[in-house]
Amino acid sequence: MLVKPCLKTCRVVLPDKIINGLDAASSSFADGGWVDVELGNLLFPGTNGEGARNLADAFARWKADGGKYITTGLSGKLDPEKYATFAKIVSAYRQSLKSQPDEE
Repeated sequence: MLVKPCLKTCRVVLPDKIINGLDAASSSFADGGWVDVELGNLLFPGTNGEGARNLADAFARWKADGGKYITTGLSGKLDPEKYATFAKIVSAYRQSLKSQPDEE
């Protein structure tokens, strides 16, 4: 796991597979061509079983599905501000897991 550049507020170190997965998902949202108003993201599913509505929704589904993403040939270079955004999403996801009651 490499430590990526991060803004001062970022306190989360992310593995490359998470960075690359979030980068691909965020690109599909930014492009606009892969997002339908009614269906959501056409490339990345969300937690409701349909297209993800935002990057956090896509990440939560990705984790629920096992958190695998093929990273062969992808660059490790990432804008520090984008990394900080990803770190916030991962941190919020981890926090949501902690706040869920234990199943009996």
